[in-house]
Amino acid sequence: MIDEGLEVLQASMHVPMLLGAVCQIVLFLQERLPDAPRLEQKYRAFYDALDKEFGLSRYRTDLKEGIQKAIFP
Repeated sequence: MIDEGLEVLQASMHVPMLLGAVCQIVLFLQERLPDAPRLEQKYRAFYDALDKEFGLSRYRTDLKEGIQKAIFP
């Protein structure tokens, strides 16, 4: 079911929502299924592929600063 949801998000080309979903999946797996490292690795690899495709790492600092400014004006 998780993979199907991610496929729908990919088809919608809504990258921010797709990133959020992948991050939430990884967090869920870390907190609720710590004994499933292969599953976590699968979704980390999915995120890494998105990072390569969209160059997300280049914007990490700017995104963090923008979020901090929004939360702590």
